[in-house]
Amino acid sequence: MTVPFDTLTAKLPAKTRQRANRRTKAMLAAMKLREIRVDRRLSQVIIASRMDTNQSGISKLEQRLDVYVSTLQEYVHALGGKLNIVASFPDGDIRINQFDPPKRKR
Repeated sequence: MTVPFDTLTAKLPAKTRQRANRRTKAMLAAMKLREIRVDRRLSQVIIASRMDTNQSGISKLEQRLDVYVSTLQEYVHALGGKLNIVASFPDGDIRINQFDPPKRKR
């Protein structure tokens, strides 16, 4: 007999559930490109189509350690998101908006 995951976790002590939730949030806060794509249930072929490239190009992109900001923006956009770049300092975070697309005048 299969038991739903929510049913199993509901039986755990509150502290255990809280610790698991903190670990899950920490893992989701720092993911590699491939992991984000898989989590969003998208294939490399779909992303390649949205970026007007081929699947092997997406595979290479996901393995690189250094990419152009514009390429990363396009990849995140193909995933359905928006790239935000944040610089973290001891006294707080600053969002860098230099790479945002220009606002359209009405």
